[in-house]
Amino acid sequence: MNAEVERKYKHWRKRNYLCSKKWKAAKIDWLVITESPPFPRNRKEWKNPRYVYCLRKGRKGGLLLSAVARAFFGARIMNWSGEKRLKRLRQRGVFVLDVCQNPVDQLSDGERSRAWSDALSRSFFVRIRRMHPKHIVVVGMGPNGEFSRIVTDSLARKFGGRVVNMDPIPFPLYGSYERCWRGIRRCVDHIHQ
Repeated sequence: MNAEVERKYKHWRKRNYLCSKKWKAAKIDWLVITESPPFPRNRKEWKNPRYVYCLRKGRKGGLLLSAVARAFFGARIMNWSGEKRLKRLRQRGVFVLDVCQNPVDQLSDGERSRAWSDALSRSFFVRIRRMHPKHIVVVGMGPNGEFSRIVTDSLARKFGGRVVNMDPIPFPLYGSYERCWRGIRRCVDHIHQ
């Protein structure tokens, strides 16, 4: 990775940290763990990255925010602003956390797996333990469902019954939006039976 890209990533991570701190609930009931923020598609996105908690002015947020909000609040969220979605998720005790802080979707399968392994260090699990989530849901499959399997297995060893989904829930891209929010909804319904 060249120095300019690393400098931009450092700026993004700081901005994402500040934004996520604003929307983090005091008590986390549901922790949704995803792979990483998406890689920028164009020059404009290099200036304004697509992190879940960094809303663009006048936007409703990304697909992941929409899928998570829809799983908890139903179709009525479609008319809500991104800020209202985040407020309601915070009130409900829902928080989204990326395993990898830098985008990994443009990496080869081997580099992507190494990035996951590096990110799943002791400090990642300490962060989760400090949040005291009641329930954990993993979203994102990676190549051949590998991300979901690796992360879910690691979390299940550390947190046992708090990991709700053992089956992969796809990231809401490439026509998987409905499968994503329905998968999260099944997890929520399973707990509230």
